[in-house]
Amino acid sequence: MASITYSPIWKDVNYTSTASSVVYRIQLDGNVIYSGRAVKYPGEQYLKININKICRNYLESDIATLLSTLPSTLTRENHIYGQKLFNLYVNNVNVQDYMFYQDYSYNTDKAVQGSVNVSSPINGHYVPGMMRLRTTRVTSSTPTLYTEGYVAGTDDTNLLGYTKQVKCTPYVLYYLNSYGGWDAFVIEGNTVKKDDYTTYTTDQSFDNTTLEFEHNKYVQEIKTTYELNTNFLSDEQAANLAKNLIGSVKVYLHNIDEGWVKPVLISDNAATYQTYATNGRKLCQYKITVKESQTKIRK
Repeated sequence: MASITYSPIWKDVNYTSTASSVVYRIQLDGNVIYSGRAVKYPGEQYLKININKICRNYLESDIATLLSTLPSTLTRENHIYGQKLFNLYVNNVNVQDYMFYQDYSYNTDKAVQGSVNVSSPINGHYVPGMMRLRTTRVTSSTPTLYTEGYVAGTDDTNLLGYTKQVKCTPYVLYYLNSYGGWDAFVIEGNTVKKDDYTTYTTDQSFDNTTLEFEHNKYVQEIKTTYELNTNFLSDEQAANLAKNLIGSVKVYLHNIDEGWVKPVLISDNAATYQTYATNGRKLCQYKITVKESQTKIRK
């Protein structure tokens, strides 16, 4: 049985050989995802196969199922493609296995072995009605990446490590952080909702002695954006937001009062800094603009 190399997917992992050329393939769950021949470059001592760059498109994690149910009790959702074991065969021999996990932090501060909490909420605040989330990565012979979550009640305990706050705006963001974990961030500043309308028309011949239209509107596209203002954050919290939320590739917006959750894209952000004269403390406030991923169409 081949040995296992554990690595975040961002980190370059190379298989090397002194052979002049090799035929190789990479398998995932028994299926070949890539096959080819590697040749040693002239003047080089080793040929190299960059494994992680071949495997990175096969990692994925989401919480759409968890968010569609908004459970009132602790519920677990496994991310079956968030962490996977890839098998490398060289000349038909299984020479090495690679355990890659969906981590784009470009940081090695999360341990590779054992059970690791890969959630890192910005300020750890929660309000009743929002989903509290925690993602755990277990690296073993049976790799597991899962998210636990439930909707916090009015008299909720501190089970997942969040701190209760007084409810302000009804909006919460759920996002995939750079470590491959899911976090929740309640918006404690004011929010502005905007609808942008785009009209598409067609032209037709007409009789100007009648009430016929020359220009006909056949569809109207509505794109909704939200300007979300955070509360003041410390330097550490602001750095967390910039690294894990602003750069996130998957973000959901939850309106607690209306009960809906929608996929959104972060389209813009801006930061305002304030230094208090009394103690010299510097705080940061962010304005985050998100756009609904699903465009509304009216015909």
